Amino acid sequence: MMNTTKKIMALLALTMLFAGITLAIESDGMHGSFEQAEALINAKATCSSLTDEQLELIGDYVMEQMHPGEAHEAMDAMMGGEGSERLRLVHINMARSYYCGDAQAMGTGMMYSGYGGNRVGMMGSAMMGQNYPAAGDSGYGMISQYGAYPGVQQGYSGMGSMMNGGSMMYGYSLWYPLLQLVYLALAALVFGAIFWWTYRLIAREKKRK
Repeated sequence: MMNTTKKIMALLALTMLFAGITLAIESDGMHGSFEQAEALINAKATCSSLTDEQLELIGDYVMEQMHPGEAHEAMDAMMGGEGSERLRLVHINMARSYYCGDAQAMGTGMMYSGYGGNRVGMMGSAMMGQNYPAAGDSGYGMISQYGAYPGVQQGYSGMGSMMNGGSMMYGYSLWYPLLQLVYLALAALVFGAIFWWTYRLIAREKKRK
């Protein structure tokens, strides 16, 4: 009986350790990539100097601001999932459109369905913006509502306004570590409850014998 108890406790301890390590790695990875994107934005890096990998980071970061957490993960899954070429191109084109100001980047069928000259995005004006022929096929959406319209490198002014004064991106960078700590605490609580329940169950079995 003691051997069984020790095995169960050891298994639970290993499970908790593995879960904690996994969450920590995932948290560090996501936070690190977003920090890199913020650094590029703050440095006002020119689009001509950015690699596709850097554009992908910025595009992923932009999507996270409008649809954080699970909503972002669900959207990524709809577009092919992590590691897929389709999702990589979506993030790159998003950065080109909303950071570099390339009005055509998101209008090539990746995120939009066409209605003549007026393209309405899959995610609507809430995130990706809308393009109107009267505006010369330039759009407004996530970036323009903060004061910038697509144009050569004009997207930065919109993103810059989001980074300052307690804005969405700035606030996110402050609260993100706290949210991760909350997630880790909840995971520890759940595994702790499982451990305690198992311990009580074993103790009851001992008393019966």
